[in-house]
Amino acid sequence: MISKLSLPNAEESAIQGIQRSHRRLESAAAQVARSGLQAEAPAVVKISAEGRSLAAPPEQGSVGDLAGALVDAKMAKHEQAANLKVLQTSDEMTRELLKSKRS
Repeated sequence: MISKLSLPNAEESAIQGIQRSHRRLESAAAQVARSGLQAEAPAVVKISAEGRSLAAPPEQGSVGDLAGALVDAKMAKHEQAANLKVLQTSDEMTRELLKSKRS
């Protein structure tokens, strides 16, 4: 007998993915902020306590750490876009299913 697997639906997976990418982005932002580099015009950046706790300890402002943080930020952006597209597609599919049931 085959047991029923409990798998998250598309919406749950997408929301979890958005939350993960948000944490990744906050961590990357904290790492960039700690890098010690100053922009031409100082900006105020608010980083949540969770973002600070997720970031790895700085290694004296290493350029590699900064590059890695910038890559992580870019990856988080693309992860969020992909997860938002999953939500959008799931919504469209649900709408079409409801429309076909009414017909």
